[in-house]
Amino acid sequence: MKIKIGILTGIVILFCFLTVVLYGNFIPDDTFIHIGFAKDIAAGKGFSFAGNKTFGSTAPLWPLLIALFSFLVGNLETTAKLLSLAFGVCAIGLFFSTAVHRWGVKKGALATLLLSFNPYMLRWAGTGMEATASVFWMTLFLAVLLRKDREYTSRWYYFALGFAPLIRPEFYLVGFLFLLFKLFDRSISFSQILFFFIPIVLWNSFAALYFGTVVPSTFLAKAHDKFFAIEAHTAIRSLKLFLTLNPIELLCIVGTLCFILFFRSSSKKRSSLFDKTNISLFLIIVAIYGYYVLKNVTIISRHILFTLPVMITLAIESLTIVEDNAQLKKIAYSLVLGGLLLYSTIFTSVIVYPDAVKFASGFQKEYRKIARLLYEQPGNNKSVALSDVGIIGVYSGCKIYDFNGLVDRERFQYSSRDEYVRSKHPDFIITRGEFDISTIAPSEASVEKIYETTFTGMGINETLPVHVTVYAIHWL
Repeated sequence: MKIKIGILTGIVILFCFLTVVLYGNFIPDDTFIHIGFAKDIAAGKGFSFAGNKTFGSTAPLWPLLIALFSFLVGNLETTAKLLSLAFGVCAIGLFFSTAVHRWGVKKGALATLLLSFNPYMLRWAGTGMEATASVFWMTLFLAVLLRKDREYTSRWYYFALGFAPLIRPEFYLVGFLFLLFKLFDRSISFSQILFFFIPIVLWNSFAALYFGTVVPSTFLAKAHDKFFAIEAHTAIRSLKLFLTLNPIELLCIVGTLCFILFFRSSSKKRSSLFDKTNISLFLIIVAIYGYYVLKNVTIISRHILFTLPVMITLAIESLTIVEDNAQLKKIAYSLVLGGLLLYSTIFTSVIVYPDAVKFASGFQKEYRKIARLLYEQPGNNKSVALSDVGIIGVYSGCKIYDFNGLVDRERFQYSSRDEYVRSKHPDFIITRGEFDISTIAPSEASVEKIYETTFTGMGINETLPVHVTVYAIHWL
């Protein structure tokens, strides 16, 4: 027991240290969307963003948690960052416990290292986003599937699982596949199913009554109406993210399959690798990425981080094939550990960390400056139209009109961005990149450029300089 606690403590301390040191100043704009909702909730204004009642979050539980814990912490930004780090630690602890139960201390520690020091896990763990919470809930599902302890069959455990779709909408799909597997396995009771659905039914009933819809605006903005909407560039993007998130896990799985094909291996080991639990985990991965491709959803690394524990589980399960050969086993696990160190160091230092630094010193710094500028402008009931609504929505004091409709469902009632903005008559417009302001503001309106800036670092896939301009519009 002391060895287990010592290993886990060491991993957690190093994980927290690296996360804070590398990404302590990195807060993506989407974090501020959560903070904006939490700010209104904590102020007693209801589930709204900058005073606008809207179902603008695919993770509605997250701003509720930020609002709740802000009463203890005080600052909303600090609360969000501490929550994401805390869920990262909880995910690591639960995954370590499950992995040790499944494979023993050595392989359990190796699996936990793969999770803890994945470059994307480190990147998102202290950002205030719900990414690590989604990893935690996926690990809860894994614990129920992989462990037979009595506590993991408790109805209250299934009740906890029911909150997963309120952290990431993909858990609706994961939950459906999970329940289907448990039903086929005849290892679930009616009361467990009932408790699983309680949080889901309660939230969706509230959303239907409060917002008039159960579909968040973010889903409408990022996914298409047609189910089959495959486009090459988004499919390739999903593939690239899958490969960069799971290179070591994929090498383990592919290497094992090659070993099975070209060398003798125990039929018992092969049958354990292709057992029903592992097949169900494989189907979850296929279903999630299949959905992204079919719906043509543009995803980023934080959206898919929750699949990492599943891929690690499949990778470690695959390595059991080589355990009959002591020398090969030693080589395989050494390569996995060495590969993790090499991959995490190179990918973090060359791509992920520099991008976070550019974002914090570019977008984050400049948009805080713009928010302060708008806040200091004279007048009451000011409004602004823009696409990046997080920081501006929290700190500018302006009503927000969102080009993309993430926090304003009304956007979808208009055929174009220009028509939407013209009908709202915002006091300010913030443009990013190529943007023709004349298509929005009529010739008789007075347009004044009050601030402009150029910076880099909008994201790993967006490395070119970005020009941002703030206009004051005096409508006639």
